[in-house]
Amino acid sequence: MSEEEKEQLLNLFAGRKEVVDLMVCLQFRSRGMVQRMLHQLKYKGRSGLAVQLGKTMGQQLAEAGTLSLVDAVVPVPLHPDKQKKRGYNQSERLAAGLVAGRDMPVMESWLYRAEASGSQTKLGRFNRWQNARAAFQATDHHDLRGSRVLLVDDVLTTGATLDACAEALIERGVAEIRIATLAHGQ
Repeated sequence: MSEEEKEQLLNLFAGRKEVVDLMVCLQFRSRGMVQRMLHQLKYKGRSGLAVQLGKTMGQQLAEAGTLSLVDAVVPVPLHPDKQKKRGYNQSERLAAGLVAGRDMPVMESWLYRAEASGSQTKLGRFNRWQNARAAFQATDHHDLRGSRVLLVDDVLTTGATLDACAEALIERGVAEIRIATLAHGQ
C-alpha cells in the first residue's frame, strides 16, 4: 500500500487523534481471490486459514516496527450469537496468528459487541456508520488508561466498525490505536 493510499484510509478516522497508524495486507476486489478467501474465513469454517494469514500480518507488522509500539492486540468482536453460529471469530483467529511466537497478549476481553446489528456487506456508507455506532463497548473490568493497542479486523471498508471500536476504547482511556486489517474493500 502506498503512503497516499494509507493517508486516504487514515482519513476515515479523522478527528480521532488516538488512531495513529493503519496497515492493510491485501486489496479486496469483487469476485477476486481475496473475496473468495474472506468468504472461506467467514462462512466456510476455515479458522486455520485465518491463523496462517494472521502470521503473515504479524511478520509485516514486525518488519514495519509496529509490534514494538503496542502493548496488546485487540480483535474486533462478534456478537455472541454470531460467534456461536460461526464457531469462531475470524478477527480473533487473525490476532492469534499475528502474535504466534511473540510475547504479546491478545485481549479479547477488552472489547465486546453489545448489539447484534447483522451483516453490513450490503449496506451503504451512512447505514454502516449508523449500524455500528453503538454496537461496541469496552469492558470496565480492566484499566485501559494509557494503553497502546493494535486493533485487528478482517476487512476495512468504510471504517464504521473500526471507528466504533476505537471510540469505545478511547472512552476507556486507550492512548494510541494502530489498526491492522487483512484486506481493504473498495
